[in-house]
Amino acid sequence: MADAMENRGFLYLRNGFKASGEVRLLDSIIRGCFDCQGGSFINSGSIAINASRARIEGVVYLSNGFKAEGEVHLSSATIGGSVECSGGQFTNVSGVTLNANGTKIGGSLNMNDKFRSEGQVCLLDSTLGQSFNCSGGQFINANGITINANRAKIAGDVFLRNNFKSEGEVFLLGASIGGSLECQGGQFFNKGGIALTADGVKIERCIFFRNGFRAEGEMRLPSASIGMNLACEGGQFSNANAVALNASGIEIGGYLSLCNAFKAEGAVHLLDATIRRSVDCSGGHFLNGNAIAINLDGA
Repeated sequence: MADAMENRGFLYLRNGFKASGEVRLLDSIIRGCFDCQGGSFINSGSIAINASRARIEGVVYLSNGFKAEGEVHLSSATIGGSVECSGGQFTNVSGVTLNANGTKIGGSLNMNDKFRSEGQVCLLDSTLGQSFNCSGGQFINANGITINANRAKIAGDVFLRNNFKSEGEVFLLGASIGGSLECQGGQFFNKGGIALTADGVKIERCIFFRNGFRAEGEMRLPSASIGMNLACEGGQFSNANAVALNASGIEIGGYLSLCNAFKAEGAVHLLDATIRRSVDCSGGHFLNGNAIAINLDGA
C-alpha cells in the first residue's frame, strides 16, 4: 500500500514482478513513468491495481507480457503521457478489466498488438489527447459490454481495425472523436443483440466500415454527426429479420457508400438522414426477406 505517495522518478513493477493481492497507489504522484511491463498482478474477482486519482506525469506501461487477474483501476487519474497496453492480458470475467472512467490521458491509449481483455474496458467521460488504438486487440465479454467509452472525448482517431475483435457490445454513446473511426477489417460480434452503440457520436472526419469489416448484430449510429464520409465498401452487416445498420437521423458532411460487394442481411435505416453529397449502392446486396431492405423516409 502506497496511498498518497509522491515518487520523484520512475516507478518500476516490471520484468517478473509478481503481486498476489491489491497494489494500492490511490492519490499518489509519480513524476516519471509507471512501468509494469512483464509484471503479474493477481487478485481475481477484486482490484489488482488501484491507482484511482493518481497523477502520473510520464507514460503508464501495462504492456509486453503484463498480466492482470482482477480490475486495474485508474479512474479519475491524470496521466501526462500515453497508456501503453499493447500485448497486455487483462482478465476479470463478467467484471471490469480496466477502469479509466473520468481519466485524463495526455497521449494515446494503445490496446493493440495481441492485447486481450476478458471483461469490460471502461472509459466513461475519459479524455484522450491523442488516439485510441485497438488494432488487432481482442475484447471478450459475451452477452455484455466489451468497451464502454460513452461520452469520451478523443482528440485523435479511434482504431478498431486490422483483426480487432469484439465479442459483446461496444459503446460509443455521445462520444466525441477529433479524427476518424476506422474499423476496416474489424469484427463486431453480438449475434441477436447490438454490436455497436454509437448514438449521437460526433466524428470530425470519417467512419470506415470496409475492407473486411464484419458485424453480427445491430450497428447503431442514430443522430450521429460525421464531418466527412461514411464508407462501407465491401462491409458485411448481419442481423437477420431485424436492423443491420441503423443510421436514422445521421448527418454526413460528405458521401455515403454502400457499394462494391457491401452486404446487409437485415434492414438499413436512414430515416431523416442528411447526406451532403452522394449515396452509392452500386454492387451492394440488401437482403431482408419480404420486409424493407433500405428505409430512406424523410432523408
